[in-house]
Amino acid sequence: VIFQSKEQLLNVYKDLQPNLVVKGSEWTATEVRERDEIPENILVKVFPIVPNYSTTNTLRKINNLKTPNKK
Repeated sequence: VIFQSKEQLLNVYKDLQPNLVVKGSEWTATEVRERDEIPENILVKVFPIVPNYSTTNTLRKINNLKTPNKK
């Protein structure tokens, strides 16, 4: 999910009240918490980056799929 502003992201935390935020390991949990202003009551987990796999590229492919015209 991509947010256009930090305010949008903070509103999601407030509205959804997640227990967990997951990020790729290019960031440490502390960096993610500070950068995204994640409240202390939300657990931050980082997972290893998988070589040759990109969530961003996968989302781009999905967005570029053409749907068949329905008759």
